[in-house]
Amino acid sequence: MDSAKRSLCVFIHFSNSSYIPFYVLLFLKELAYHFDEIILVANKRLVENEKDIYPGTIKTLFVKNEGYDLGMFYKAFQTINPHEYSQIACVNDSNILFNKLTTVFEWGKSAKVDFWGLIDSMHR
Repeated sequence: MDSAKRSLCVFIHFSNSSYIPFYVLLFLKELAYHFDEIILVANKRLVENEKDIYPGTIKTLFVKNEGYDLGMFYKAFQTINPHEYSQIACVNDSNILFNKLTTVFEWGKSAKVDFWGLIDSMHR
C-alpha cells in the first residue's frame, strides 16, 4: 500500500481497572476495518488482558495520564510522522458502539472536506 494512503486511528482510553473493557476491545476491532493502523493510547497501569487486544494493526502505548484526551492524543502523535498518513483520527472510549461504523465512514469519505468529526455533548 502506498504510504501516502495509510490511515491511522489514535484511540484514547482511560481506566483505573487492570483490564481493557470488552466494549473497548469491540470498538478497536470495528475500527480495524477502517484504519490501516491503530494506536491504543492509555494511562500507564498493569493491564492483565493486553493479550486480548487484536494484534497486527493495533499498537499499545501506555503513558502518564496528563492533558485529558488531547494530551493523550498529543503523546501518541509525537511517536509518528504525520506526513506518512492521509488520514489521522482521534477517537476516545467515551462512546459505546451499538452498530457497525461503515455508514459513518462512508459518510465521511463522501464529504468533500479536509476535516470532519462527530460529537455529542450536554455541556452548554
